[in-house]
Amino acid sequence: MSLGLALVAATAAFGALLGATLPTQMGVNEITLFTIAVPVSPLTLAAYGAVAMGIALTTAGLVVHAVSRRVDTRDGDTA
Repeated sequence: MSLGLALVAATAAFGALLGATLPTQMGVNEITLFTIAVPVSPLTLAAYGAVAMGIALTTAGLVVHAVSRRVDTRDGDTA
């Protein structure tokens, strides 16, 4: 769990760094996500990174949990 929180925090920090540098270096003022225009700022890209990483890690954790429960049930049948 703490590794997951560290990954979410690192992704948010990287998003904030991108949000701070993209407008000045590349001239990007907004990005489009699913037909929604989002302004590029450290806060918006940090939030996007944290939410995206949180969803990805939660999904991966749920898949591993479901598969391990299924495998553990089958192990009891074959032993």
